[in-house]
Amino acid sequence: MTGLITKDDVVDEQNIVVKRNELIYSQHDLSANAQKMMAGLLSLIDSRSKTVPKFEFTITEIAELLGTSVQSVYQKIDSVTDELQQRFVNVPMMTPREGEKYSVRKHGFSKFNWFKTCQYYPQTKKAVFVFHEDIEKYIIDITADFTKYRFRAIKRLNSKYSIRLYELLRRHYTIAHAEKGTVERYHTISLVDLKYMLSMGDRYPQFAQFENNVLKVAQAELLKKTDINFTYRALERKHAKSRTPVKNILFTIRSNVESQPALTLSDNRPVFEQLGEFFTTEAAARLCGKYSDITITDNLLYVENAEASGTDIENKAKFITHCLKYDMAKNSHALKPATYETQHQRDFVKIVVMSNWHRTTEDVRAEFREYGLSKGFLGDLYAFWKSNIDDSVMDDVIWDKFCDTDTDQLTLI
Repeated sequence: MTGLITKDDVVDEQNIVVKRNELIYSQHDLSANAQKMMAGLLSLIDSRSKTVPKFEFTITEIAELLGTSVQSVYQKIDSVTDELQQRFVNVPMMTPREGEKYSVRKHGFSKFNWFKTCQYYPQTKKAVFVFHEDIEKYIIDITADFTKYRFRAIKRLNSKYSIRLYELLRRHYTIAHAEKGTVERYHTISLVDLKYMLSMGDRYPQFAQFENNVLKVAQAELLKKTDINFTYRALERKHAKSRTPVKNILFTIRSNVESQPALTLSDNRPVFEQLGEFFTTEAAARLCGKYSDITITDNLLYVENAEASGTDIENKAKFITHCLKYDMAKNSHALKPATYETQHQRDFVKIVVMSNWHRTTEDVRAEFREYGLSKGFLGDLYAFWKSNIDDSVMDDVIWDKFCDTDTDQLTLI
């Protein structure tokens, strides 16, 4: 860790906060002030840099950062730094799929504190902050899979849940969307996932409690103080008086900046309504709970373009389900057998890769999209499969053994 950020580096409200999406989707329970301090410091970091600096500020500068008085900072800085050094952030080692409940056994975890050290020197009235080394990969050297927003957006928010919801919704409604005035974006999330990311624990077990204390508070704050706003709908409830248990929430995210939209998909209704043309209400709700709205929208556009290009789609519901399962909008080239030169490669993609797609990580998928079968995990697996396995067999035991073994040492019994 090198470099020092001091009073000469102004914490401007226009500064951009950048976090990898693992951090956006992580579980943590920080107060509003702790989140603001964290975001303010992150806004001073060049997310493309290779090292994280040390921060040195006076109490007056910290007061400006938090938007409060110097006297208030003296009262809060001890508790805020306690939070940032003692409370951990929980990032799953394997990211749960949309709507899938997190479990330690299946997804694992990486827990670490935000700061390594926090020091206050009364003689100089300066505070020094050093980030924990385990957080570095989520805040620097970032080139993809990240979320960014202006620091000013959360500086004015009072509820810790409002800040977290702003970040989560911003993931699906970019700065460009807000500033261009894109009319709406949609995001469906399971109530289980949302409560997990907000570290709700046993708080607000009834949906009405959660709605009044979290959703409505955040809705009012974001509308009044940020560049986006949202409405929401409990998908399982068909009318206002319904008491059906809520499993999935559809967020409709809008800009607080007025301008004309620039749409890509001709049908801009919420994805739940679009899917309702091809699926039952229950099936559409399951798909909205399983896949993100961005994934659904992208794949509906993929289907629309496929039709326009002359593809004969006999069963549209089945084809949409297939596209969502393999995220064909993103992976169509890599998962199209005709792309590959030899029959061995085409068989491997159909028999091994597609049947085990649900078990691959996003890193493996990204590698596969870039390199195909020429290198990387699936490239190595293909070479092993071609040399060792007869009749195109690749069962779970072989797959798991391959994942845990040096390929040079792996032989079949």
